[in-house]
Amino acid sequence: MKEKTLLFIASYDGSQHDSESGVLAYQLSHQTGQVNQVDIQISCPNPSYLAFDRVNDMLYATNDHLRNSFVSAYKFDRNENSLIFKNSIELDGKWPCHLDVCQKQKLLAIANYFEGNVSFCHLSENGCIKKLSRTIKKSGKGIHPRQDCSHSHAAAFAPDGKWLLVPDLGLDTLMSYCIDKMNADYSRFDFPSATGPRHIVFHPNGKWLYVITELSNEVYVFDYCNGKVAYKQKLKLLPQSYQGESTASAIKITSDGKFVYGAIRGFNQVVRFAVMADGILEKTGYFDTAGKNTRDFALVAEDKFVVFANQDSNNIAIFARNQKNGAIEELIETRNLHSPQCICAVLN
Repeated sequence: MKEKTLLFIASYDGSQHDSESGVLAYQLSHQTGQVNQVDIQISCPNPSYLAFDRVNDMLYATNDHLRNSFVSAYKFDRNENSLIFKNSIELDGKWPCHLDVCQKQKLLAIANYFEGNVSFCHLSENGCIKKLSRTIKKSGKGIHPRQDCSHSHAAAFAPDGKWLLVPDLGLDTLMSYCIDKMNADYSRFDFPSATGPRHIVFHPNGKWLYVITELSNEVYVFDYCNGKVAYKQKLKLLPQSYQGESTASAIKITSDGKFVYGAIRGFNQVVRFAVMADGILEKTGYFDTAGKNTRDFALVAEDKFVVFANQDSNNIAIFARNQKNGAIEELIETRNLHSPQCICAVLN
């Protein structure tokens, strides 16, 4: 049987009517990189981020419904190729923008941008959401106009499942919380003012951590061990010649740990970094994303292809990727869909 990857894509409407929002699915061929839309479409209000539990085949989606925000669970039936709604719970924060699932701890962690808090939900053995267990709240502000208060922009579990790392765009901090002692931050790294840390990614070895910053358009490199980070390096994302407006968005690393990529909105390109022997990065090129304001992207099919979610041009774009040198090469195809926010790739 020829292998395929299923791409779950969050499509965001932004209104109370949710007329165009929901989760769509596309099947990507590992041979050609071409996609076909699958007859899976769930009508959920403004899905902003997705995460998948491969043990229980559960898809989780954060829903921003203006007045109320939720996290929802859907069972993926591989035989029927369908998503079955299981349950949802209301969050105690607005504008959820990121979530992560930890099978080891049976936990969901959700970053709520508006108040800057982080919600935790316990999961049952089959992956359904049991309850909202606790919320971490933070206070303070930065000097940038967008830093009026705390704005958590991601909540990511460390590979060992014992720690949760939270970059806060509003406070210019990276918080590290021990899962067993979540009432206080275990450690804290303070970025320079108006940096705006947004997303993080761990190296496959679990020893290095990369943080992309939205406001300053940079990538930070850290050593990581047991919830603590040690600064190693900082690099600019943009070329010196670029003078336009820009805000960095997503950061990804290849499964072999040899390349890191960062998307830059406004500039509308992705930057490639080669990972050196000690974890530091070397900038090695820029590549077009075939769209405007890439909010998310995914490396799929053993990193043979890259799929970009271009929010403001209302399309996804699939490119071939050179697995040896990391170059993003041939544009295979684009598909139009409304305001794609997030791509969750599942081997099918």
